[in-house]
Amino acid sequence: MKLAIIADYLNAISQLLLHELHRPDNHTANIYLATEDPNALRDFVAAAPPGWTIYFDRTVQELNKFRPARGNRASWMAVSWRLPRC
Repeated sequence: MKLAIIADYLNAISQLLLHELHRPDNHTANIYLATEDPNALRDFVAAAPPGWTIYFDRTVQELNKFRPARGNRASWMAVSWRLPRC
């Protein structure tokens, strides 16, 4: 599947805020971003308007050191990474 660019997501959220939620402006919002791709998280946060507060799962960043240098490999991460035993 071809991935959508970050601008498409930002535009869709703006349209939801303006038209579907009948907000007079789309400059402030609380957004929860669900992704396993740290690059998508970084790009979305960097491109989002300054008034948007972006929430996300911290494990996306915390597991970065375990990710391969190339590619997302989220399915590999799900199978290969294990929590240490307590």
